[in-house]
Amino acid sequence: MATAISPFASTKETTNYARLCRLLVDVGSQVLRSTFDKIHPPATLHTVLGSTSVHYATLHSLYRGRKKVLNPTQWGNLYPTHAPVSSAAFDITLLTVLLRNICGLGPPANGWDRLPLAANIGIADDIARVKYYRNTVYGHASQASVDDRSFSAYWQEIREALVRLGGAHFRAEIDNLEHDCMDPDIEEHYRELMKQWKKDDDSIKDKLEEIEGLLENMRSIMERNFRGTTDKIEIGFKEVKEKLSSLTASVENRTQEGVFDPTELINGIRQLYKTREGWLSPFPWCDEFQFFLGNIFTRLKVVRRKKTRGEITDVFVDMSSILDPYEECSAPRTVLIEGEPGMGKTTYCKKYAYDWATNKQEPQGCGSTAFKVVLLLKCRDIHSDVWEAIDDQLLPRDIDEEVKQQFFRFIRENQSSILLILDGLDELPSSKLSMFSELIEGRVLPKCHIVATARHEAGKEVRKCCDALLQIEGFTEEHVKGFVTKYFKERTDLVIKLSQRMSRDKNLREIAANPLNTALLCLLCEEFEGTLPESRAQLYLDMVECVLRRYKKGRDY
Repeated sequence: MATAISPFASTKETTNYARLCRLLVDVGSQVLRSTFDKIHPPATLHTVLGSTSVHYATLHSLYRGRKKVLNPTQWGNLYPTHAPVSSAAFDITLLTVLLRNICGLGPPANGWDRLPLAANIGIADDIARVKYYRNTVYGHASQASVDDRSFSAYWQEIREALVRLGGAHFRAEIDNLEHDCMDPDIEEHYRELMKQWKKDDDSIKDKLEEIEGLLENMRSIMERNFRGTTDKIEIGFKEVKEKLSSLTASVENRTQEGVFDPTELINGIRQLYKTREGWLSPFPWCDEFQFFLGNIFTRLKVVRRKKTRGEITDVFVDMSSILDPYEECSAPRTVLIEGEPGMGKTTYCKKYAYDWATNKQEPQGCGSTAFKVVLLLKCRDIHSDVWEAIDDQLLPRDIDEEVKQQFFRFIRENQSSILLILDGLDELPSSKLSMFSELIEGRVLPKCHIVATARHEAGKEVRKCCDALLQIEGFTEEHVKGFVTKYFKERTDLVIKLSQRMSRDKNLREIAANPLNTALLCLLCEEFEGTLPESRAQLYLDMVECVLRRYKKGRDY
């Protein structure tokens, strides 16, 4: 009677491959389950996954969302109908998803898909390490064989990671498995299990990457909405400018006498800044979220960059010192401040103008009070040249043409005492960028001090013309705490909850380095009474949904 021949002839090398598959699949699933149980003990697992918990929303979005990361079988194991939930029913793919999304584990320094450094042996690092060697071993799948030297190296690395995750008692089991006999059928069984695990994991990875891409698109849409201003705020600005028009009469009288005194106009600009720049509206669609700048402003981390190579230095720059002499320039005239979206460039400019308007004395350096006039221009609202921009954004609507020209003449004759702030060069119409580049180059108003802000891509166009380069790096952890405390001035309980969450969640601390994100986290914390989702993906989804709800509510009114 003929004997059936296995599709794979068993050799030492094929057995090596099968043993590695068995180690990763059998022991790997036990260790990941043990790790999960340590974080969410079986006795309380039903509460952790309950429909009222924050994790339920995360898991439901992974199951019912457009990408459907979890399949019906996995969902059924999470929420069984006729038996209590148990991690014993979770397959290795589901365990991996749970560990990454509801266990408060931030991603390793090198990410989930790269081999961590040997010195990094945290829980997330070892989970990533097991996954890396799973992929490495699977790279031998076409031949289903691993030579002795590679086998020994892989086995040692995988064993140490699993022992660190699961505990020392796994070492004996792993050592026994290294020399356990395996017949061809068992080898084939573990090869197939390994293949299925890799297939499932790749599918989930692709879906999660698509979700992250969707979140990034939604974030871009959200940022564009922030740039707008509400009709109510615009009306307020117009009312202030109308009040400035009453100052024109006295200025005209002085003009008729042959002596032009700009004091009244300058005081009018100061009053405009006190009214307009003194209030911060991080969420323009939501009227109730307006803060007095003096109460909510938290200093940003601003560092100096080397002009020669654009390298970031360790030199912190205070607001009062941005025009101070430094190593590369003894008398800076033009300063470029760069930063990513949401880092607080506009707020920085508003605070500088507000300090000048309120005569806030700086302890040292060339602070705002050193200038006779500070002209803050929003580049997105510029439609012509700098003179028309000053007229449109800062001067009374019905100012006499002769008075206006005399004020412009005053600016030309006192350039060294004038500071021009150009906020958002990246928002200038492309046709106007060359015109304002001439300002920075010194071909127009060559002695006027200029501070410009821009995103990095727009900053490249004018860096070479600037005397000093600064970069806003957002909030330090101390700044975040200060902002949260000011935001929740009347809710110390929420200050405590959010601070405690940030202290244990590196992922959240990284997000909060962006001041706009910090404001959104506060908004979300307030709406959810201090309970935030563990998953970064769910956190962004909740942010977007919260923003859209507030925006829709504002539009409905």
